[in-house]
Amino acid sequence: MRREEPHIREYAIFHLKKLKVLDGVGIEMGELKNSKQRFAGRLTEELLENRYKGVIKDATKLDLSQAKLRDFDEAFTPA
Repeated sequence: MRREEPHIREYAIFHLKKLKVLDGVGIEMGELKNSKQRFAGRLTEELLENRYKGVIKDATKLDLSQAKLRDFDEAFTPA
């Protein structure tokens, strides 16, 4: 049995904007709202990698003042 990641359904709903059905179950408005509340405005390593494609590893300064971020704690935890 495969261990499911927590909130994986909400994560998929948030990132796949045109998704209507996932695993045979329709996407409900409540799920869409919950996914936005959980993931919108969060700075993650994945977001930085996707947005800045390799430039980020050599960066010494990064201005994210216009990025509308609300949560970035997990982005700066040591591996």
